Parts: sequence; C-alpha cells; structure tokens
Amino acid sequence: KRVPDGVWLDVAVEEVLGTAPVQKLVVEEGGNFAWHEVPDAKFERLHSVGTTSHWQVFVGLGVSPGVIHDLRVWAINECGRSSKPSAVCACRTSDKPERPTAVACVHKLPHSLRLEWTVPDPEGAPVWRFEVQYRSDQAFSSWIT
Repeated sequence: KRVPDGVWLDVAVEEVLGTAPVQKLVVEEGGNFAWHEVPDAKFERLHSVGTTSHWQVFVGLGVSPGVIHDLRVWAINECGRSSKPSAVCACRTSDKPERPTAVACVHKLPHSLRLEWTVPDPEGAPVWRFEVQYRSDQAFSSWIT
C-alpha cells in the first residue's frame, strides 16, 4: 500500500520448525551499485498461521512521486540473518490525483451553488482538499479561488 511519503509492505515469513523464531526484519534499498539498509523502517509482527508469521513494515521513502525504489527484506532471529532475502519489490510513493470529472451543479440558490464531482483516486494518493475556482460571465473576467 502506497502513501504520499512511503510504502507499507505486507511480509509473510516461513518459519522453520525447531529453530528460533524470527525477531525482526531488515529492509534494504537498492542503489546504483549496492544495497543499503533502510535505518528507519518500522515493523510489527501481526500474527502467525501455522509456520508462517505475518508482518507489516513501513518504509519512509520521502516525498518523491514517480521515483521507483527497489526494496528487499531479510528475516533475523537470534542466530542471524536469513540465508536469502525476499524477492525484490519495486515500490513508489503515491502520485497526484487525477483531475475531477463529472462536475455538476446540483443545487442553485440566489447567492450560492452546490457542486458535486468525482475524482479518480490513484492507489494511496488520498485527496486532502479541493480548490474551486470561478469567474463571472463578463468579458476579461479572471478566475477567483
């Protein structure tokens, strides 16, 4: 799940019976030449089903819409790091929402109007506010917010 400043990862870790349980996860981000640990990744163990533990991890990527970040996750227990990381997950922060569509005036009063519209909301890009502009029906009038 994407949010404006990062991503939430749902991670399932297969635990091996008879070994120490996974205590934490480490997230790495791929750079041009090497992988670097993401120091501020936050993780929480949600629950276990059989030998699989389910985790939720937040990785703050900063506000950089459209930039793709390659991430991978390691499981760690008291014996050390897993022998292999997860598959690489290509993530990006959310984008700006699309323009409003289907704008309609649903109620007219002498000094006001009630408008309704729809906004295609890309995954993880919540719309926090709208800006409505208007202008009078006169030559050379300008838009007012």
